[in-house]
Amino acid sequence: MDEIDQKILHILSKDARATGSDIARRVGLAPSPVIKRIQRFEERGIITHYTAAVDYNTLGYGIRAFLHVQLEHAKHGGDVAATLQQLPGLLSCDALTGEFDFLLQAVTRSTQALDELHRAIGNIEGVAAVKTHVVLRKMDCTPLEL
Repeated sequence: MDEIDQKILHILSKDARATGSDIARRVGLAPSPVIKRIQRFEERGIITHYTAAVDYNTLGYGIRAFLHVQLEHAKHGGDVAATLQQLPGLLSCDALTGEFDFLLQAVTRSTQALDELHRAIGNIEGVAAVKTHVVLRKMDCTPLEL
């Protein structure tokens, strides 16, 4: 991967809708080679999909939280994961190592709805504990330099 590949990936990570022409202008190449490089990224699985950044607050989901879920025993992992993936309001669900077994990211319309989600998770068979952390503000970080 050369410096131009890195620049292309950086541009796409910030704006998945950037056109081949726009990217080409920004990296100093013609559009055709840029498009070919992007196609190679897709073929190699470096770019797996394109997505939109949704402002959930604008949609009325003003509460964002992270929830740590701890299992009673590892044998419950598969069933709990399957149940978690069906809950509304979860943006992500990741299995972890360490004290907690899952990290969830959720959005809700109110603290009451967050409390209901927290209780629903706590009532899943095999869940020992749920810790909820409400996000006060989102901070943008510098993306990984490739």
